[in-house]
Order: sequence, then C-alpha cells, then structure tokens
Amino acid sequence: MNFSDGKPYYIEFLDHCVGMKSAMKCCIVGWVVDQTKDAIHLTAWNVMTEDLEVKDGNLESFTVLKAVIKKKRLLKGVPDRHF
Repeated sequence: MNFSDGKPYYIEFLDHCVGMKSAMKCCIVGWVVDQTKDAIHLTAWNVMTEDLEVKDGNLESFTVLKAVIKKKRLLKGVPDRHF
C-alpha cells in the first residue's frame, strides 16, 4: 500500500483503543510526512511557513501500521504539505 508524500488523506484503520478488548475502527485525516514498508506517518496540522526549521520543529506526527488500514482516500481540494 503506497501513499504520496505531502498529500492529504482520510484513513480508516483498526486500533486497540484504551479500555477495549477488541480492535475498534478509527480514522485520521492528515498529510503524509513519511512512510516505510510497514507504516505511514501523518501530521494532522501544518505550520504555514516557508521556514523549514520552524516547520520541522513543530511537526507532530502519528504512525499507523499499513497492515491495519482498511480504507484510504486522497483528499481533493486540500493543499499539499510542502517540505
């Protein structure tokens, strides 16, 4: 499963949420900041600056294992994240 870096996605995935004994369906909306063979790294917010040091210093990312992703959709009309 491949994603395009800097693009915004809506992703549904399964997670063992706190207090639950079985996996629950969850979702995240965010920009792809990195990916590996096994995982996708997204940020849900983007600092609107051309200063890369400030942008990278304020990056808060979330990791989702690709094996638990059930649905992904590239979001149209949302600006890309520029690195």
